[in-house]
Amino acid sequence: MITSNSQQQNPTINTSNSRQQNPTMITSNSQQQNPTMITSNSQQQNPTMITSNSQQNPTMITTKPNHDHIKFTTKPNHDHIKFTTKPNHDHIKFTTKPNHDHIKCYNNNHDQIKFTTKPNHDDIKCYNKSNHDYVNDRTAKKKRRAILLTGFNNH
Repeated sequence: MITSNSQQQNPTINTSNSRQQNPTMITSNSQQQNPTMITSNSQQQNPTMITSNSQQNPTMITTKPNHDHIKFTTKPNHDHIKFTTKPNHDHIKFTTKPNHDHIKCYNNNHDQIKFTTKPNHDDIKCYNKSNHDYVNDRTAKKKRRAILLTGFNNH
């Protein structure tokens, strides 16, 4: 165990416990621009959490043995939330850009919904691969706005 309690700019605590396979915790408490915490726990397959507390680009990445993945990234023109569960192949992706907003969702039955809003390219697409059905509804902005407000009434 190495512990530093001095009042320096970047106090750091490194802890290792040999009872587990390779557990490691690295913590930085400095008040710098990008404080980071990295934690690894080898009792599970390879779970890892990386957290950045930067106010510019907060990011959390979590990896678990059951392949659940959550990614949240905040950038000026590239905000998105991605949630994937590989065992059931469920995927939801939400991306916000000035001219490229969309939601994708598909599951093990290959159902997919894609909603895209662009100034001159507004459409709603939904298809089911197992039944080979495809619907493409392209409307004017005012009608699309009504569909958007109705479709996201509970969100």
